[in-house]
Amino acid sequence: MADALVLSVVRSLNTIIQPELGLVFSARQELQKLSSAFTAIQAVLRDADRRQVKEEALSNWLEKLKDIGYDVDDLLDEWRAEALRLEIDGTGIPTCGKKVCNFFLRRFCFNEHVDEIVFHLKLGVEMGRKVKTIRERLDMICDEHTKFRLDERWEKTEIEERRTSSLIDESEIIGRNRDKERIINWLLTETGYGYEELPVGSIVGMGGLGKTTLAQLVYRDERVIRNFERRMWVHVSQVFDEMRLCKAIIEAVEGTAPPNFLELEMVHIHLRKLIEGRRFLLVLDDMWNESQDKWDKLRLPLIGGASGSRILITTQNETVMKVTGRAFTHLLKPLQEDDCWLFFSRIAFLGRSTREQLELEGVGRQIANKCGGVPLVVKRIGNAMRFRRTVREWKLVLESQTWDLPIVARGIVFELQVSYYNMPSHLKQCFAFCSIFPRDHVIEKEMLIKLWMAHGFILCEESGELESVGEGYFDDLLRRSLFEDPMTDDQGNVMHCKMKEIIHDLFRIVKSECHIKHRETSSDVPMHARHFSLVCTEDLASIPGNLYKAKNLRTLLFIGWSRITGVPSNIFESLRCLRVLDLSGTNIKRLPNSLGDMKLLRIPQFVHHTNRGITRID
Repeated sequence: MADALVLSVVRSLNTIIQPELGLVFSARQELQKLSSAFTAIQAVLRDADRRQVKEEALSNWLEKLKDIGYDVDDLLDEWRAEALRLEIDGTGIPTCGKKVCNFFLRRFCFNEHVDEIVFHLKLGVEMGRKVKTIRERLDMICDEHTKFRLDERWEKTEIEERRTSSLIDESEIIGRNRDKERIINWLLTETGYGYEELPVGSIVGMGGLGKTTLAQLVYRDERVIRNFERRMWVHVSQVFDEMRLCKAIIEAVEGTAPPNFLELEMVHIHLRKLIEGRRFLLVLDDMWNESQDKWDKLRLPLIGGASGSRILITTQNETVMKVTGRAFTHLLKPLQEDDCWLFFSRIAFLGRSTREQLELEGVGRQIANKCGGVPLVVKRIGNAMRFRRTVREWKLVLESQTWDLPIVARGIVFELQVSYYNMPSHLKQCFAFCSIFPRDHVIEKEMLIKLWMAHGFILCEESGELESVGEGYFDDLLRRSLFEDPMTDDQGNVMHCKMKEIIHDLFRIVKSECHIKHRETSSDVPMHARHFSLVCTEDLASIPGNLYKAKNLRTLLFIGWSRITGVPSNIFESLRCLRVLDLSGTNIKRLPNSLGDMKLLRIPQFVHHTNRGITRID
């Protein structure tokens, strides 16, 4: 997320250093240097972001860079707040360059409010001094990055080498017969779906659900083999290279490497001759392309196939279907509970006696339920449990966070990484923030967008359009299969949703700035936390004292319900960076006057649920 933060900081810096804002020269000069330094390092941040999971030193470097970015953001926000206060008081410097000159001339000529002019000059000089200190820290960070050999062009290569084929051991697959039959029915149906010249079907779902496995089952079914004269399986990956993919299709048809054509023209002609007049099935596995132009170049030579030809793609991103078409869509869901247990027990109980299986079944079913019906997770956890022999060992896994098992984390993180790192920077930032909510928490769409707005996550030139842009962000995350259980109103508009549990746990593997604590563990508040939520219970009667230590906190949410009735007046003296404060999980009726000194607090309303007797403050 460092790239999103740096992008936001650069945008803010470039706005602040405009001449018409009347900054003293020294402050503007230092801000320009700082902007240049951030811009220079921006190019390598996406590569650093994706590599930090495996490289601890790089992860620590990014943390230091983000600390500097947040310090700059705080400084600029404080400057804006002070400028706004002075403007409201009628003592602020006007924003037009000519008016600035008139302002100084008028003030000096009439010898009035000289103290205000001095104050403005001091403010600019002080800001310049602080920015210089921050820039010197940034320069040191920039000098360090060369040892990591970061690539400015990382997006042209895959996160990891990953390839698939059509081969599969069907005896290992459980619970996908209905999915398989529905897709085969579409492939073999001549009418009803064939309104397109070359219909494209999609299997859509989050990473780890088994989209590729399902496509393999369909591809190798005898009915499909008999129906299609040509069958081609091609793994696409994050890099959509039309030339490579066309050659891969040719190789799948001919069984040998294609001629070494240099021009796309010759590749297209050769491919068209191979499939012309023949009914074919082309499976494009792991599709991420959202470019209509690239898709059209791949599809063009395939149009000459016989009637009944089909293309079947697998993807995590519903947006892909806008490009390829929506002749048929199959949304793949998690395994049913019984199927999940059957799959898990088959792996975990391998080589165990009947007596052992009976002893472990109770706790085993609970562990299987924690897998959320995701086959990849079931398989990894099942393999890990195979080497734990006793009930005690199994209970330790059940009572802990299952993702703490290194063998499980290594197996799952890649599937989650692919989805996460294929997002634009602004979406990564918005989505990572959602991990502040506890598991199974129903997230209110409208409130989530307001939280994004409060933190400046939404990139928009016009402030009045922020909410509509935020809705677009939300819908994009929903299309990427990252939210689940969407709840709609009578008009079909999504109002609430949940964050997928497996995705939620991604942020336990990668470093997250969001922290959730339940009442029994609330004594442990990380000092470096930026966003914090406390899951309250009715026995919680006071705000945990150690919150004072989290001086960098930007979000503080009380989720649930507690008996807290008051806020210590000095808490706001410590939490000076707060942007969002939600006390709706408390019984607080009055807030201390020190709240008025919180310059950076910006959520539209502090408290909801006025039916609990809480004073609403706008």
